[in-house]
Amino acid sequence: MTVSPANWCGLALMVGAIGAWVQARDLTGFVRLHMRFAAALFAAPAIAMMAMPGFPQLALASMLMAVSLAAAALGLGSFARLSRPIPQTIAAIALVVALGCGLASTITGEAIYSLIPVMFAVACIAPFSFWPMLPLVLLGSFMLLDGGLALLDSGVNAAALFFAASLLALTRGLVRLKPAIT
Repeated sequence: MTVSPANWCGLALMVGAIGAWVQARDLTGFVRLHMRFAAALFAAPAIAMMAMPGFPQLALASMLMAVSLAAAALGLGSFARLSRPIPQTIAAIALVVALGCGLASTITGEAIYSLIPVMFAVACIAPFSFWPMLPLVLLGSFMLLDGGLALLDSGVNAAALFFAASLLALTRGLVRLKPAIT
C-alpha cells in the first residue's frame, strides 16, 4: 500500500477534528455543541481522504458538503461565544441554508456555493475577535477562509490542512477567552 499526500492531509484533518472535539469540552452549551458538530463534519472528508486516496472526486464531494455546514456551525458557535447567543430559529435557518449551499455545490461540482457559508462565518467571527484582541480566533477564521478558497481550485489536500488548523485555532482561542458569555 502506497502512502499518498491525501493520506497525510486526511490524517492531519482527523487529528485537527479530534483535537477540536477534545478542546471543546471546556466550552459551554450552545458553543460546545456547534464546535463539536463542526469537528464531526470535518471528520467525514478526512476519512474519505484516508480510506480512498485513489478517488479524489469522492474526497472533494465530501469536503464540499462538510465545509458549508461546518463553517455555519463554526460561525454560530464563535459568534455565540464572542458576542451573544443566537436564537434557535435563526441558527436552524442558517444551518438549513448552509446545507442547501453544500448540496448545490456537491451537485453542480462548483465550490463557490460552499464558499458562501464560509464567507458569512468569517464575517461573523473576524470583527468580534478584534476588540478583545484574540489572535487565535482571528487566525482561525482566516484559515477557514483560506481553506474555502483552496477548494475553488479543487485543492482538497491544502483545504484539509487549512481546515485542521482552523478548527484547532478557533477552538483553542474560544476556550482561552476568559469571560464566559454563554
